[in-house]
Amino acid sequence: MKKDSTFYNYAINYLDKITINYSGEFYKEIEDYQKQLMQEKKKYDGVATAETKQKELEVVELIKKGDYAQAQAKCVLEFPVLNRYALALENEKKGDHSMALQYWKDIPLDYNGPLSSEILKSVNTYSVEIQQLNQLLASYKAKQSIPQPRIGMTANEVSNSQWGKPTKVNKTTTAYGVTEQWVYSSGKYVYLDNGIVTAIQE
Repeated sequence: MKKDSTFYNYAINYLDKITINYSGEFYKEIEDYQKQLMQEKKKYDGVATAETKQKELEVVELIKKGDYAQAQAKCVLEFPVLNRYALALENEKKGDHSMALQYWKDIPLDYNGPLSSEILKSVNTYSVEIQQLNQLLASYKAKQSIPQPRIGMTANEVSNSQWGKPTKVNKTTTAYGVTEQWVYSSGKYVYLDNGIVTAIQE
């Protein structure tokens, strides 16, 4: 197993649980191993932090030079805000403002890392458009959460579905009950027998 921060945290916590409830003959060895891992972790974190800081500086320099593709390649997981910034700038450069907005909107307003003043200035420049885009996405998500009509629904459930209320209802009453054909302006139909959907025509 690779010894990274996750490994050290898991191993140290696990050994800590053992030493709380265990007082047997291997207690000293377990405690010593835990101390060894804690020292290794401290050393690892120091190296990892220095490497991360260096990588972050490289990403910032690439962005400043306009090499957005290289910046993205270096920072996808470690520096998500810098990654979004690079993607937004790259799309602006290509003239695709709509796609750039997708990245601008995902930058948190409380970001205070490298290039924060430049990044937040750009986000604020597009704040009205970002707000409109967020409202549009919220409306779309809300609509997607509303179900499509399906077999077995009640008349009321169909009225509250994505299709809504029909423009016209053709109703037939027989000895067996009431059959309805709901007609929609889009050319779609819903058929109900005694208030339950039995067929849908699209």
